[in-house]
Amino acid sequence: AQLLEEIVFDGVPVSQWTRELAGEKYPDWTGDDTMWLHYGLTYKYDLNFDMGTGKLVKFAVSKEYDVDWDGEG
Repeated sequence: AQLLEEIVFDGVPVSQWTRELAGEKYPDWTGDDTMWLHYGLTYKYDLNFDMGTGKLVKFAVSKEYDVDWDGEG
């Protein structure tokens, strides 16, 4: 659990994140009891919570790149 105190998402240790806190910090995001999502201009944010405890179990920040690849050179 010590390591989880060192991992911080938006100023809050991941061990302290709950679905309720996510709703308070990001009221304009969308989701349900187990996920909270936001599709930004650059990144997609995905927070996933345990149904029983409401605690954060996974978070991901991803970015898709538009790459032209023709296989030549």
